[in-house]
This record gives sequence, C-alpha cells and structure tokens, in this order.
Amino acid sequence: MSTRKVILVADDEAVLRNIVRTLLHEEGYEVLAAADGNEALRLSRTHEGKIDLLLTDMEMPRLDGISTYRRISAERRDIKVLFMSGPSSPLRYAPKCERFWR
Repeated sequence: MSTRKVILVADDEAVLRNIVRTLLHEEGYEVLAAADGNEALRLSRTHEGKIDLLLTDMEMPRLDGISTYRRISAERRDIKVLFMSGPSSPLRYAPKCERFWR
C-alpha cells in the first residue's frame, strides 16, 4: 500500500489535466485523473485506499465540480477539495462555494 498522498484530478480539458497530473506526480503524489465528474466518481468508488484531495474543475459536462464533490464527499467524508475555474466562471460560482470555506 502506498504512503504517498493521493489526489483525484477531474478536468475535461485533457491538456490541463495531463499537465496537472505530471506536475503532481513529479512532486511525489499518486494521481488519479478523470475526464469528467462521472469518471471521477467511478475512480473514487473503485480506488481502495484513501483519497486525500479532489482537485476539480468547476465547469465540466454532465457533472460539474460542485456536484462531483458532493457525491464523492458523501462516500468519503474526510476528502478535501480544491476547486479550479477558468477565467469566465469564478464570480459565478463564488456564492455556491461559500459554505465550503473554512
């Protein structure tokens, strides 16, 4: 069993997802990469160990970042989340994210 921290990356932009995966892997993290929220949910359900962080895009087709986090955190209560967003959406999502701030 790995002692490395595990990060689940969910982003529908393949280039960005691959850059993030490579950078995190080079820093010593185990990285699970998903092309959308549904795939992230499947990876979360099939990964047997702890997932320390969900790093997710806010806007993805089919299942957005907030919905992805809600579903995964219902099954993995201790998972942390870091939301990412392109330049067009941060202010639109700010009110929805307030309850996640600690």
